[in-house]
Amino acid sequence: MSWLKWFQGSTKWTLKSASRSAAEPPGDGGLHFQTDAKGNLIYSYLYIILSFESTPGESIFREFTITKNNGEKVGDLFGYRRNGTEVTLVFKGNWTHPETMSLRGFDQVCEIGNISDMALLPT
Repeated sequence: MSWLKWFQGSTKWTLKSASRSAAEPPGDGGLHFQTDAKGNLIYSYLYIILSFESTPGESIFREFTITKNNGEKVGDLFGYRRNGTEVTLVFKGNWTHPETMSLRGFDQVCEIGNISDMALLPT
């Protein structure tokens, strides 16, 4: 067995939650929202929170993709935030009308259901 195959097989993760947002992830420029011609929010960011069995290395996050059930890729990894064994992955795509999707990574597939709307502004 190759080292890479062993590493992939030993990287167990669990999907904790999924939420979508129309605001760009926080940065130096403040909050920016995308809207369509009618002023409706366009949900461009999908936040996936994962829990790992052990603290993951940074290079593994490129292995994750969001796909439709037919395997078609529907979003690109925008960034991530790591906190010990918990990781938040941020995907960029159009999540305004989410279909049944799956998160794929390291020989695991998990259907993403119950996507919540992220609060747009802190209260």
